[in-house]
Amino acid sequence: MKNAFYIIILITIFASCTYHCPGYDISQKQMIPFRLCDSVVYVSNLNDTLLFVVDDFYAEGPSSFRSGPVMDVDCRPECYYKMASISNLPMIIKETDTWSMEICFGEGGTYKQVVFHLPSGYISSLGYESFVDSDYIIRVNDLSGNRRINSFVKAPFRGIIEFHDKQTGLTWTQI
Repeated sequence: MKNAFYIIILITIFASCTYHCPGYDISQKQMIPFRLCDSVVYVSNLNDTLLFVVDDFYAEGPSSFRSGPVMDVDCRPECYYKMASISNLPMIIKETDTWSMEICFGEGGTYKQVVFHLPSGYISSLGYESFVDSDYIIRVNDLSGNRRINSFVKAPFRGIIEFHDKQTGLTWTQI
């Protein structure tokens, strides 16, 4: 009788602990606005042009998994795009949306700057500060002085709309 009780408890635990995550809704373009092969053009304060093409896109699909009965589960599927410059300035921009937003600026295959921010409020850590206004426009400034891209602005449905390149002294604005 005692063994039957334990078996019933184990079956109840494992049968009720399957979690279903819906996957990333790719129709939602507020945080991750670009898809594979999209082109994004920036113009500098000296009227130079910088063209990016999205060469990598990933959206996590639906999934299910089993876990212990006391696990608190919040499904936050990942989605990202990566775009590379096909102009004379070699640069990569990658935006990832999951538990928080991750923005990477880099050259070649390695990223020289990684910035994390949460979707609201003011954050000052990891050598940067970010501000979010009532329209969810995010402004990030480098406080460390070590990053090539020392400020950028991200807007809903448009991604990075402006960034400043400390190395060249140019401010690039999306057109």
